[in-house]
Amino acid sequence: MVYRLVNKRKLREHVGCRYFKKYLLVIKGSHSIFYKNYYDWRKVCKEYRDVDGAVRFNDAWRWRKQKAIIRSFHNLIVSFRSYVEYLKEIKKREDINQEIKSFLDKEVDIFEKSHLTCFVILLRNMIVHRQMYPLRSKGIGREEEKSGEIYMHRFQSINRADVEEYINSQGHRPSKEAAKPFLSLQPKDINIEAILDEHFVAVNEIHQKVTYKFISVFRNELVSFRDEVADHLKDFNDNDPINRLQLRYLQFLLHNYERFCHSTSTDKS
Repeated sequence: MVYRLVNKRKLREHVGCRYFKKYLLVIKGSHSIFYKNYYDWRKVCKEYRDVDGAVRFNDAWRWRKQKAIIRSFHNLIVSFRSYVEYLKEIKKREDINQEIKSFLDKEVDIFEKSHLTCFVILLRNMIVHRQMYPLRSKGIGREEEKSGEIYMHRFQSINRADVEEYINSQGHRPSKEAAKPFLSLQPKDINIEAILDEHFVAVNEIHQKVTYKFISVFRNELVSFRDEVADHLKDFNDNDPINRLQLRYLQFLLHNYERFCHSTSTDKS
């Protein structure tokens, strides 16, 4: 019993435990929120898009689905920003490793200055400040490449004129100006589904970079903690300092990081 308590305390104070729980697990939690919101958004859009015309023109059904689409859209663009805001908050911590801080400064700055990110920030601000949800369901005819048949491509859109009206309104000039280059390339009916798909990939990329940077800096500590806590959990069915599910996630991260390093070295050679 004494050995068990002493070992648990030793594991809780392990530097690998601190960085795993304080950073990697919390980053994962923030990532999981926008990940879930993205697939909720995709699901409700698909449900609206794939139904036959008779159902789509049922007023009660359409009202329910459009309400779900609007809610999912709002949740997604807010959670996109919440994740990046959390990365910016990490940089301000006093105990943050200087190498990681410099890395976050560089990567977050690049991400924030991209035209796509600036446009998504504009959308978020537009929704919050105007208290409006200007989504519109659109359908355009497209030709199937192989068969040559014409089919209806449906997507959620925002009218470009609505965004331009918001940009020309007073307030928040820097964020509005930053979004103009991206907006200038958009058609009259902006395909919001395609834009959010692209931004989802971009956020996932920075998430992977940040996660792997933490692992690269603290790899030895994380591996040592993984091995010690795995031995501890063999003998005791504890949830302190981490449970078996969290241990599997740590093993998953370290395994993927090793594969990533191997593939990177192979590509260079």
